[in-house]
Amino acid sequence: MSEAHARGEVSRSELLVALHERGSREVFEAAEVLCRDDRPEGRTLGLRILRELGPSDKRPVFDETWPLLEEMVETEEDDDVLYWVLSCLWYTGNPRVIDTLVRYSSHPNDDIRQTIAFGVAGCGPDDPRVVEALLRLARDPVDDIRGYAVYDFVESITADSPEIRAVLTGLLDDPDEGVRRDAAAALKVRESGGSESE
Repeated sequence: MSEAHARGEVSRSELLVALHERGSREVFEAAEVLCRDDRPEGRTLGLRILRELGPSDKRPVFDETWPLLEEMVETEEDDDVLYWVLSCLWYTGNPRVIDTLVRYSSHPNDDIRQTIAFGVAGCGPDDPRVVEALLRLARDPVDDIRGYAVYDFVESITADSPEIRAVLTGLLDDPDEGVRRDAAAALKVRESGGSESE
């Protein structure tokens, strides 16, 4: 890797993967320093390192990650950096982040709402707070956000209720083809009582 890097043959993404796989305290501490950088670019890089640091079933690897991210989500003023903070939180898959993620599901920034729609179900797919947030996001004005939210009702969320069915039924006439297709699939899951992939 080091020889290839010296020749300019290693991409930034490949370097990030190498750091993620190492998962050491040294890498964590470097990411932590970057997360406190004055520049948004530095904080973003720190978060990109931190998000996937270590094995997926053991994140966060270091307990200090929690207070760092919880502080950042409350103090970060740059929406692009906030996007990565929230992404780091849902990457943990831990239910302790649900309240925070749900709070940002109504954020005015499209990218922030999109990362919530994409990741919140992984932190507790049938938690009522998650279901409520995704029902709201399923009616978002942005096609991709609606798409991610509705897809969760196909693959992740097994909860069923008249409200869920009403929202999904309303999306059968959605202007986006993918949303229409997934809404129909999600209704089929509820009518059959199982996962679409089963």
